[in-house]
Parts: sequence; structure tokens; C-alpha cells
Amino acid sequence: MDNQYAIVTYDLTREFKTSIITNYYSSGIEHGGVFFYELWKKATAKKRIIHALYKLNIRVRKGSFTYLLGPNGSGKTTLLRILATFLLPTSGRAEVMGYDVVNERKEVLEVINYIPSLLAGSIWANLRLTVKRNLEIMAKLMGCERERVEEALKITGLKDIENTPVGALSTGQQARLVLALGVMREAPVFLLDEPTMGLSPEVVRTVQDYLTRLCREKKVTMFYSTHHLHEVERTADWVI
Repeated sequence: MDNQYAIVTYDLTREFKTSIITNYYSSGIEHGGVFFYELWKKATAKKRIIHALYKLNIRVRKGSFTYLLGPNGSGKTTLLRILATFLLPTSGRAEVMGYDVVNERKEVLEVINYIPSLLAGSIWANLRLTVKRNLEIMAKLMGCERERVEEALKITGLKDIENTPVGALSTGQQARLVLALGVMREAPVFLLDEPTMGLSPEVVRTVQDYLTRLCREKKVTMFYSTHHLHEVERTADWVI
């Protein structure tokens, strides 16, 4: 891989197989119940292959703030999950900092910081523990210094509620907690899957300013998926 690129994909393809039912069938007892419905479904459903990604070739420059812009359902999350090694491609290749995401998974995980959306990212938190305690536990597991917890609380606006149990947080506050976990660990490449979903405009600006500062001062590569043009306009170097 060319040294000027942090992320490169080569004809990257990801297929999902699904079955589509076009006829109506009642699963009631008078029609044989659920068992016969399942047999009917397998016999009549039309098999279909959906391409979330098809022969995708992209280049993301090192140290750039690059946005992945597209509507819901356009494959953004699928691409980021492949780059984060959580999902295998059907065909093609992808490299992060020169490491193959399939054959060199351990090396890839060492150079990325994956920050998912709220809907996928808050499952790690213990609802009975406070915000700060959750972050302290995760910081210890990730090998982060204690000062990183305090910095993450301030950046994401959680300092005032650091002693609140996670189970008592609002949706927006839970989203901030996900971001706080992400910003605690610095890495050469940040993969951000709509990280500001559910946040207020003030917190969005605070988080973006922090990410921009990391990008400019420490040359961290930001690969950030979104469908909001106003986010792109503020900080983008490149847009895909």
C-alpha cells in the first residue's frame, strides 16, 4: 500500500443473502400451524443476493479528515465494520495502515479506534455503575492513563453527571458516553460510524472540534460516516 494512504480498498464486495416472500399464507391452526408455514416459506421464497458493497475502491489519505457521505442503507456501516475487522468481505481486499483486515486482524485492531453509533455502541456499559466508574473500568482494560477519563468527561460534556448511574441517563447522554469511551483511546486511525447521532448541536461541535484538533495536531486519520451535510462542511478535507 502507498505510504500516503491510511485506508485502501481493492474491489471490496460484501453480499447478504435473503429470502423474499411474495405470496400470503396464514400460519393459523386451520392451515397446519407454524411448522407447515416454515416448510411453505422455504419452498416458495425467492432467494436474493443484496450487495451492500460492490467492487468498492477508495483511498483515504493519512492525517486527513475524510467523510463517508451517503443516505441510510448505502453501505457506510458495512464498510466501517469490515475495516474494523468485525465483518468479513465476500471478495476483494481492504488494508488499514498497510495491514490486511482479514489476514492481519490483530495488527489492524492495534492501529484503529472504532467509534460506532449510539444504537450499536452502548452495550458495554454496566447500567448500575456510574458514568465515571464505567469509563475507569474500560480505561484500565484498554491500558489508558487515568487522566484520559477526566479529559473524556470534559470533552463530551459528562463531567456534571459523572456520578450518575448509566441506567438513569437520557438517550443523548448515553450517546455522549459512547463517544467518551472512543476518545479515551488515541490511535493512528479513527473509524467513526455516525458518532454524533442523538447529540445536541453544542455537543456535536465540541466533539468535532476535538476530533479536528487530533487530526491537525497529531495527524490522526479521521474516517467519519454521516448523512448530514452540515457536519461535512465544517471540517472535511475530503469527501467520499
